[in-house]
Amino acid sequence: MPTRRRAFTLFAALAAAAAAAGAVAQQPDNSSYILFVHAGAPPDVHDAEARLLEVLKGLVKAGYSVRKPDDDRDVVGGPGVDYFNDNDLAAAQAVADIVNVAMPDRQQKSRRDGSA
Repeated sequence: MPTRRRAFTLFAALAAAAAAAGAVAQQPDNSSYILFVHAGAPPDVHDAEARLLEVLKGLVKAGYSVRKPDDDRDVVGGPGVDYFNDNDLAAAQAVADIVNVAMPDRQQKSRRDGSA
């Protein structure tokens, strides 16, 4: 009986490891994307620091390389995710989705910007 219990435990552990490996393998490798976060919040956002921390946690958890946020605001284009190549649209949308979870009351934009 102890042998069966050990075999079952080993099988359960292997199944759990395989499931975890499958979940990790399905997550895209986002480490090639370097993100520059402009964190200058308008004065009416009183919980800006808490929101920023939630955004940063989400981006890092998703595997993005995130540079130290600055206090700049994009006053010309407004809030959004800038990307420069049409092939990066899916990643830009994924970043926008992470930001929108932390800021559900803010307007979402993704835009292609060929200026760089």
